[in-house]
Amino acid sequence: MRDDPKNDPLTNYNELWQRLNDRYAYFQEKNINWDSLGTIYRAPLSSASSDEELFSAMDSLLFALRDGSSRKKLSRSRP
Repeated sequence: MRDDPKNDPLTNYNELWQRLNDRYAYFQEKNINWDSLGTIYRAPLSSASSDEELFSAMDSLLFALRDGSSRKKLSRSRP
């Protein structure tokens, strides 16, 4: 069993990227360079990034798939 990843912006972004890398079937069909997109949208993030910065990077990454079924509206949880 895999350990739970730590909860910081870079780890969360990388987890999303990796899960899609492992499961999304249309990268080649859509001519999407997933490695490059991962690098582009990861670049401005750091372990100190805000939730908004993380959500923006994740939203941009998902939007780049050009696939409505993979798009989710990312929003902050409200207490």
